[in-house]
Amino acid sequence: MNKFIYIVLFSLTFLTCNSNKKRDSNANASIQDTITIQNLQKSFSTKNDKEFLRQFPKDFDQFYDYFGWDSVNDKPQELYEECNDYLDYWFDLINNEKYKEHERNIIGICNKGHWEADGVNYFQDKALSYIKEKKKYYLINDLEDKDARSVLFFLFDSPHPQFDADFASHFYFIRYQKDQWMLTNTIYKTQSSNEEDAFMYVCDVKQSIDISDSASLKKRKSIPEENDRDMVCTKIKSETNQTDPIGEDDISGEFELIKGYTLFIGSEDDEILSANIIIEKLSNTDYGYYSAQKIKGIRPIESQGALRNYKNAYYELSICDNDPDKGISEENFINGIYLHNQVIIKKKGDKLAMIWYGSNFRKYLLYKKLKPETNYSIYLENALDKSKEYYKNFLIEYEKAINYNKNKLKIEQKSFNDGWVTKHNHKGDGISFENTIYYQDPYQDGKFVKQDSIFLKQLYE
Repeated sequence: MNKFIYIVLFSLTFLTCNSNKKRDSNANASIQDTITIQNLQKSFSTKNDKEFLRQFPKDFDQFYDYFGWDSVNDKPQELYEECNDYLDYWFDLINNEKYKEHERNIIGICNKGHWEADGVNYFQDKALSYIKEKKKYYLINDLEDKDARSVLFFLFDSPHPQFDADFASHFYFIRYQKDQWMLTNTIYKTQSSNEEDAFMYVCDVKQSIDISDSASLKKRKSIPEENDRDMVCTKIKSETNQTDPIGEDDISGEFELIKGYTLFIGSEDDEILSANIIIEKLSNTDYGYYSAQKIKGIRPIESQGALRNYKNAYYELSICDNDPDKGISEENFINGIYLHNQVIIKKKGDKLAMIWYGSNFRKYLLYKKLKPETNYSIYLENALDKSKEYYKNFLIEYEKAINYNKNKLKIEQKSFNDGWVTKHNHKGDGISFENTIYYQDPYQDGKFVKQDSIFLKQLYE
C-alpha cells in the first residue's frame, strides 16, 4: 500500500473521530442546556455557581415542584429536605455583585405565590430579609401595580395573614415612600343595618403603616365605631338589605363524595367512605342543606342546617336560645340567627370542597355534582330520608328566626379580630339584655395549614 493511501485513510479516521467528538460535545451541551432538577442537583454538589443560578427555579410553580410538598401523592418533593441549604447558597450568590441580575428572580418566585410551611416559608423569610436589609425595594417598585400587589401579599402572607384576610371586602392602598412600602389608608364598607331602608357606610381611614413591620400591622386602625360613622364616613345607597354573595358560584345542588376524612388532634384519622349532601338556595345569601355520611364501623351520620355567605366567607347559622336567668319569659323571647363557625367552601366547575372544624378536629369533604341519572349511595338512603325530615323542621324555626320581631330584637354583625361576631339585643317583659356570640378561630392556630393546602389542591386537579 502506497503512502497516498495511508494518508487518505489517516485523514478519514481523523475526520471521523472529530465528527464523533463534535456529536458527543453537542449532545453534552444539549443535556447541559436543559433545565432539570438533576442538573440543579449536580451544579449544587459541584458548586458550579453560574450553572446553579441558571438551573434554579424562576417562578413559584417550579420552586414548589422542587422544594414543596407533593399533595397528589402526599409526600415531599425531591429537594424538600434540602431546601434550606439550596436557598442559603442561592441567596449568597445573588448577593454577589457579579450575579446581581439574578436577584429579580426573587420577584418571579413571589409573584402568584402563596404561603406554605417549610421550604416556601423559609424562602419567604429569606426574601423579606434580603429586600429589607439590602434596601432592594426597587425590585417591587418597578413592577406593575397588579404584580406588585401579588408579590407583597405573598411576602406578608402566613397561616394568619396580618392584613389581607378581609382584603376582598376592604380596600387597602399601598404606596412606596422613603424606601418603605406603606399602607397609607384603608377604605371600609359596611351596611348600616339589615333593615329595608339600610344604607352603606364608606369609611376612609388613614393608616401610615410600614407593612414590613408586623408589630406596626397589629396597630392597623379598624372601621370607626358605630356611633362615630355618621360624622366620619360617607353614606351611599345599599343595593340590598343583605350582603351580596362573594365570587363563588351558586353552591346549590346535589353532590356525592369523591374523597373525605376527618383529622383529629392527637388521634387516628377517620376515612369517610361515602357521603351525599343536598344544598338549596334559600335567599341571596343563605343556603339550606341536609346530608348523610358513612364512616367505617358506625351507622351513617345525618346533619342539616343553613349556611350564610357573609363578608367573603360562609358560616353555619344557628338560632339563639333564651336564657331564663335574664328574666324574659319563653313566650316573649324572640329567637334570632347568629353566625356560628366558618365553613371553608371552594367551588370549581362541578367540584365542591368543604372544610368543617370543631375544637379538636377538621373534616375535609370533596364532592362532585350528582348526575341526573345517578342515585344516592345505597348505604345512605335511610339516613338521607331522616336528615331531610329534620331539615324540614329546621326550616320552620329558621323562617321564624329570620322574620323576627324587630321591636323586640336587634341583630348586628360587628368586626372583631379580622372576623365577625353577632350581637343580639333582646327586649321583652320590660327587660332588655345584650348577648355577643363568638365563633371559633377557623385556622385553629395553624395546626392544619399543610393539610388544608393538600386538600384544596385536589379541587383543581
